[in-house]
Amino acid sequence: MKSKYCYFLFIFTILFTGCYTSDKTISILDDRLLSPNYAPIIYNSYPSEYLKDETIGRELLGSFPFISLSYNIDFKGKFNDNFYDKIPYRYKSAFLPDVNFFKLLSNPFLYDFIYIQPIWVENFKRVSNDLFENICYSYNMSSKEREILKWWIKQGGVLWMESGIFATGYENYTTDIKRSDRKILKKLYKKSKNLSFLGESIKTLHFRAKKIDLVKIDMHNIVFKNLINQKGFEHLDTLSLKIDKFAQNYFVFNSGVLVKDKKGDILASQIKYGKGKVISLLPLDFTTRYYDGELFRWNLLYYGLDKK
Repeated sequence: MKSKYCYFLFIFTILFTGCYTSDKTISILDDRLLSPNYAPIIYNSYPSEYLKDETIGRELLGSFPFISLSYNIDFKGKFNDNFYDKIPYRYKSAFLPDVNFFKLLSNPFLYDFIYIQPIWVENFKRVSNDLFENICYSYNMSSKEREILKWWIKQGGVLWMESGIFATGYENYTTDIKRSDRKILKKLYKKSKNLSFLGESIKTLHFRAKKIDLVKIDMHNIVFKNLINQKGFEHLDTLSLKIDKFAQNYFVFNSGVLVKDKKGDILASQIKYGKGKVISLLPLDFTTRYYDGELFRWNLLYYGLDKK
C-alpha cells in the first residue's frame, strides 16, 4: 500500500512540476521581452538549410509570387531550365498577418522573409507618423507582436515591403465623379503624408489611372527604362508597373537606393536595422516576359539572403 501511495505521489509531483514550469517559463519570456536589457538566445543557422533539392528546379516558381500582390498560379518564368536548376538556395517566407510571433520568438530562423503587401485605404489605420506602427496597427498586431517583429529584424531577418495604400475609386461612390474622386484622393493623401519608418525618411510615390466612367478605369503600364542600378542588379534594363487601381501611393526609403530610373524615381531601396534589413519596393510586374521584373526579384531575393 505504501509503495502504491509513493508511486501516485511521484506521478502527481511530476505533473504538477511540469505545469508549474510551463507557466513560469511563459512568465519569464514575457518579462524578458519587455525588459530594455533583453538579450535573446541566438540560434545557429546551418547553410545546409538552404541547399537545393536537385529534383525541384523550376518548381521554385510555385512560391516565387510571395512578393506579389496578385498570385499568379500559371506563372512559368521566362528563363530556361538551366537557370532555375542553378539556383542553390531555398527561402522561408510568410505574409505578415500569418506570422506566429511567439514561435518566431523561440526560433528566429523560422522565416528568412516576412513580407507586406499594399493595403486598401479603408483598412489602413493611421495612428502615428511612423509607417511601421501604422502597418502593425492596420494588421491588428499587439504591442508585444510589434516588439517581436522589430527584435526579429535586428537578429538578421528581412522585412520585405511592397508597401503602399491604394483606392479603388468607389470608396465614396457618387454620380458626381469629380466630387467623388476629390474625396478619395484627399483621404489617400491624408493617410500618406509626412510619414517616416522607424526614424528613417521615406518618399511617397503617387500613381493614378484615368476613370472612363463610373465603373471603369483605364488600366495601363508605366515603363521604367535606362535604370541606374547598384552592384548585384547590373543586368536590369527595363521594368514595368501595372496601374490597375484608381489611385495608388507607394513608399520607398530615400537612402539605400538599390534601383532607380533615369528620372531619379526610386524603385527599390533598403535600410539596415540591427543585423537585418528592411527592403521597400514598388510592386513591379514580373510576369510580362519582355521586361526584367522576374530577374529583378531574383536579384532582390539573393540580396536579402546576402548571396552573390
